[in-house]
Amino acid sequence: MSQYLITGATGNVGSEVLRQLCATGHKPLAMTRDAKSAGAKLPAGAFRYTQVS
Repeated sequence: MSQYLITGATGNVGSEVLRQLCATGHKPLAMTRDAKSAGAKLPAGAFRYTQVS
């Protein structure tokens, strides 16, 4: 199985790509800037990576 890193995972395009990957059984890695807001927006099955600045 391929691995996917989705940047901008809470945005309009990134969230849809992430949702479709999770719906088809993939476990993508979602890159976000804000862990708190991402927690509510990311679908189950997505792994989170929060960028630390």
